[in-house]
Amino acid sequence: MELRAESGIVLAAAPELLDPNFVRSVVLICKHVDEGAYGLVVNKRSAYTVDQLLPDHPVLGGLRFPVHFGGPVSRDKMQILHRVPELARPGTELVKGLWLGADLDAAADYLAGQGLDGMGDVRFLVGYSGWAEDQLDQELAGGSWLPAATQLDWLFGGSEHHTWRQVVRRVEREVGGCDETPFDPPPDVSWN
Repeated sequence: MELRAESGIVLAAAPELLDPNFVRSVVLICKHVDEGAYGLVVNKRSAYTVDQLLPDHPVLGGLRFPVHFGGPVSRDKMQILHRVPELARPGTELVKGLWLGADLDAAADYLAGQGLDGMGDVRFLVGYSGWAEDQLDQELAGGSWLPAATQLDWLFGGSEHHTWRQVVRRVEREVGGCDETPFDPPPDVSWN
């Protein structure tokens, strides 16, 4: 099965990809058009929590809910990725049961009721990943990324490294790749 970089798929960084922004990353492609592509790294936590970024919000200002690193572009912008239908307006359904965008107050009320259990359904992300025209297709052709059909559990569960490993193993099973993939991180990932 050959997947292209289209909206709604995930890309796992190939084991050899050592770009500090994307080592062992899993990126959800949110939009892919002729002019370029836009996606969100879904398996990397940032150093921030929601209460630090929105201290004046009446609900979120009191929640120490993790914020994830969506990518190196526009780190001053925050987005909400979720699988809660009630939060889907405004929002775009990327794949069945997965939305990008939500009303901030509705998300706050949901999380106030769920607490940290809401991490299984809602993810706040700062920044995004972007590619110029044909750039992502060239990176795919060069073997930098391993495309896979999205599974919601990859986006909302598991540790950073575990999520990446799950996607890589799925791709290897589907394309009959070797099982020699080095799953251990490179010796020095302090820059990541």
